[in-house]
Amino acid sequence: MKKAAAFLIFALCVPLTVSAQTTKVGKTGFAFLKIGVGGRSAALANANFADVKGADASYWNPANLRDARNEVFFAHSEWLLDVKNDFVAAKFNGWGASWAFSLQMQNIGGIEQRTIATAEPIGELTARDVAIGLSYARALNSQLDMGLTFKYIGSRILNYAANGLAVDFGAKYRLDGIAGLSLAASVHNLGSADEMLSEKINLPTLLRAGLAYEPLQNLQNHRLKVFVGYEALFDAGSGFGAGIEFVANQLVALRAGYRFNEDSRHFSGGIGLERPGYQLDYAYTPFDYDLGETHNISLSVGL
Repeated sequence: MKKAAAFLIFALCVPLTVSAQTTKVGKTGFAFLKIGVGGRSAALANANFADVKGADASYWNPANLRDARNEVFFAHSEWLLDVKNDFVAAKFNGWGASWAFSLQMQNIGGIEQRTIATAEPIGELTARDVAIGLSYARALNSQLDMGLTFKYIGSRILNYAANGLAVDFGAKYRLDGIAGLSLAASVHNLGSADEMLSEKINLPTLLRAGLAYEPLQNLQNHRLKVFVGYEALFDAGSGFGAGIEFVANQLVALRAGYRFNEDSRHFSGGIGLERPGYQLDYAYTPFDYDLGETHNISLSVGL
């Protein structure tokens, strides 16, 4: 009971901390920190953060690094309006804990440049965002893992730049008596950033909480998992996601997800290939209102 109480206290304190962060006056920037990384997560509607088992746990929930493989992880997404996102992370163990280094980048090209109202732009410019992180995780006991990610965040467009520092907190709890069930909670982007063009920029603080469950654990070489996740984006409301994953013969993974309480994004799906030492994942997400679709691909290579 003491272990369960510790996790519940963390999960309850996180929203209070987030609420305090959002009382700051100003505008929220660095939106790339909310998009998500990895083909597996995108296919599962970003609902699987209680069961991220690779170096991408440094993004979703640093506490998951305790169960993660030692690997190098690469991810690329073609987002809406020609926005491109890349993520690289490496996870390893040492000094009685789990660690990860991560680099997240966003590139937005083709932005029309004008100094006055004209029919034709005088040129095009590019906006770039980056986040560099160091993650740390360790087990507090056999059921509860905790983790932290410290991040430098930067944004640049033309000669204007803004920089910031932030931290993510995460926890993962495995229940007694219910095999295959894990709970997780995390809070992201607590920190501050410089002004840009005399405008205060608040970081996109968000809360994630969810569960992962493997209902059938006697499928021989097959695996079935279900996921439910809640995300509170305090500059854009909140929403739920649910996903299901079936892995056949420890080789091919089929995935599907659905986002609730969102206007333009609902279904997602994808496929994965798992082999000893590496994993390749792809996800496709269509958007309503003719916004287009997104493609996510990721590759992990064991160390």
